[in-house]
Amino acid sequence: MCYKKINRRLAIALAAAMLMTGCGTNGSDTVETPDQPTKQEEETTGVDEEAAVEEEIITGLGVTSDYTEADLVWEDNFDGDKLDTTNWNYEPHEVGWVNNESQKYVDERENERSKEEDKNIIVRDGHLIIQAHKYNYGGKTAYTSGRINTQHKQDFLYGRFEARLKVPYDNAFLPAFWMMPTEESLYGQWPKCGEIDIMEVLGDATDTSYATLHYGEPHTETQGSKTLSDGDFSKEFHVFACEWDPGELRFYVDGDLIHTTNDWFTKRNGFGEVTYPAPFDQPFYMILNLAVGGNWPGDPDPNGEFGENAQLVVDYVRVYQKSEYDTNVTKPEKTVIFKEADESGNYVNNSDFSEAEALDDTKDWFFLTAGEGKASASIHDNEIQIDTEKPGELDYSVQLVQPGMPMVKGNVYRMSFDAYADEERTLKAAVTAPDVSWIRYLEDTVLTIGTEKKTYTLDFEMKDEDDANGRVEFNMGNQPSSATLHISNVRLEVIDKIELASEERVLPNGNRVFNGEFQEGNDRLDFWETEVNGDGVQVSVTNEKNVRELCVVVPDGVSALEDVIVKQTVSINPSKTYDLILNAYADAAKTITIDVGGTKVDVDLTTEYEEYRYQVAIPADPENSEITFLLGVPGTVYLDNVVLRQARK
Repeated sequence: MCYKKINRRLAIALAAAMLMTGCGTNGSDTVETPDQPTKQEEETTGVDEEAAVEEEIITGLGVTSDYTEADLVWEDNFDGDKLDTTNWNYEPHEVGWVNNESQKYVDERENERSKEEDKNIIVRDGHLIIQAHKYNYGGKTAYTSGRINTQHKQDFLYGRFEARLKVPYDNAFLPAFWMMPTEESLYGQWPKCGEIDIMEVLGDATDTSYATLHYGEPHTETQGSKTLSDGDFSKEFHVFACEWDPGELRFYVDGDLIHTTNDWFTKRNGFGEVTYPAPFDQPFYMILNLAVGGNWPGDPDPNGEFGENAQLVVDYVRVYQKSEYDTNVTKPEKTVIFKEADESGNYVNNSDFSEAEALDDTKDWFFLTAGEGKASASIHDNEIQIDTEKPGELDYSVQLVQPGMPMVKGNVYRMSFDAYADEERTLKAAVTAPDVSWIRYLEDTVLTIGTEKKTYTLDFEMKDEDDANGRVEFNMGNQPSSATLHISNVRLEVIDKIELASEERVLPNGNRVFNGEFQEGNDRLDFWETEVNGDGVQVSVTNEKNVRELCVVVPDGVSALEDVIVKQTVSINPSKTYDLILNAYADAAKTITIDVGGTKVDVDLTTEYEEYRYQVAIPADPENSEITFLLGVPGTVYLDNVVLRQARK
């Protein structure tokens, strides 16, 4: 069976099992979660009668939850008078560390002698209070706040993660209850590592909570939200939760399911996708923080109030787990439908604005304002008219868009439109990728629009991967002019195709072996072929503690190395020399052979995990274009991190 790390005790048990059974396979059925210490004391301190009644009503477990029988494996009710640092870490950071945020996160231990009202992390009356402060620093307004996490103290793989809390209100506050991977480097830095946002509420819109999953690369996200019909997330306690299973994440507010997702991925640029459900197949830790300002909420009002309104108040944090989890999951298949052009070859709907369609929905054309942009749009006389009162500070503060444009690799596209303005001004035209980290298929192009109608034409080549949801954009914000614009006859069409050069099969790091880390594909064996002559041979990839190694078990009776072969086709050039690097070990000392294009290398393995390095000279007439491992020797062999790259002169 393949196993995933839950904690050290389970890892020891699994290691013992591995010694008895040989290699782990990739078809694991379940992961058992071990017993963990549980705090059973009832909540008493600091919870008044009204809050106790509310707790009884809002359990946070909705009818859709399958965690009603799960075990409570960890909780913090914030009893006592200071943060329990056996569970939590202070996480100090300077101003602007991420997202252009305005606050400095402080380590409260530096302020132990300070008065409570000056602190950013307070434990009082059974609650954790993260308090944002405003103060004068060198004649300028500055801010401090708090951020804590459970990394390396309370890390979990799968479960229900729940917090009962109240959020701050007014000004540019952004409180969050969220999760990050314990070992962020496993799949690479953000967003490749994954991120689980269970609760985010903007300080100036405290009736709406957002739950978001981040992953990629390129950065992709999926999001759900809940807007209260009655009440306010800042005025009373609410329960926010995420249920994380191997092939699905579900987000709840007060027991109501607000978002479900089972479709995600992770990869490095230029490499293949890591086997699903990566990156959400590794231990994560929890974070609580209160940000001030930043890219999403905007800059704080320096004259704003920073009293009780600037508090994130947490009643409890709890983690539930089932006794076992089925990890035998596969990525859901997704059917992608590419839009067809009309009879004239145009992909843009209502391109001549003959239909006075609604512009505030997401069908065909829709008109948007953002930031400080103030504008309106109307359709009449076969054109759309944009009247701008305030262009705002962002390019997209005033924006007209239409998504659903099919972008196919190798096509040459032409975007064209007619436009004029009441006074000369500019706009930016583009074709973008809202589902693929907002990359630009047609780069933002500044065009000067005069007072007479003119046709503007922009051609571009599509060299990125196919995308069924490109987006035509007209961006009219962030400029001195607010002159009225008139746009008509918008077209996006294919005008030609390009021959894409066939590239050598070389990864960005120079490696000519694909999936040399054995973590891509349904069996983690993408690109590899297996040839076996004999019964009882097992070829699989281990997955203990998120360590993936090719594992080949050969029974007694197999005597020829060529009876067990693992190979792949690679790009090698005649008369060149290549560096061959790999990690390997075995259950006993033995020799295997690696063949690169007909040049053979014998590798003497030991029971210790070691790195092996060789230089392989390819003859002028190589026998083939393959790297082949000849492994037909009884026992167990482990291989990992296979690299074949051209040697430096």
